[in-house]
Amino acid sequence: DQRLTAYRLASGTKVWSQPIEDPTYVQLAFSHDGTWLASGGRDKTLHLRRAETGISIDRYKLGGWAEDIAFSTDDATIAVATDVRSMTWDLVNRDLSKPRQLDIGRTTSVAFSADNRLVAFGCDDRTVRLLDRETFLVQSVLPQPSYVHDIAFHPNSLELAVATFEDGIQIWDDDAWT
Repeated sequence: DQRLTAYRLASGTKVWSQPIEDPTYVQLAFSHDGTWLASGGRDKTLHLRRAETGISIDRYKLGGWAEDIAFSTDDATIAVATDVRSMTWDLVNRDLSKPRQLDIGRTTSVAFSADNRLVAFGCDDRTVRLLDRETFLVQSVLPQPSYVHDIAFHPNSLELAVATFEDGIQIWDDDAWT
């Protein structure tokens, strides 16, 4: 029985448990207001779940493994990095049927800036691509010395940390992309 299960950290009490198709590689992200939990993995499906129950209210077949999932800080957009392509969804209506497919190739990681102006994708071609959150047009491409493992914006939105497999962590400031 393969399940996604939530527990209360303080008590260890099970909150909910829901069946999943393939638990071998699962990516998770909570919305910032705690209402939603997005999950995805090697079953190549993005699920949007109610965080309090774990019940999947919508799903979308990704066509590839979910490598990373992120919500914008206003919870209006969700982005998924996959081993095939990257996609975003407008979550105002909580409808996953109409993704915006981004033409940036295979991606490994995704992060939104705290001010919601940018969404960054770590790409398989050893770059980080910064996209305008409103238009999803590429604003800047930051070359990396090796494969990008993870990315994270500083809360001030002026710095971006990039972890690569062979070269550690690099911190980019906004001078690199403005």
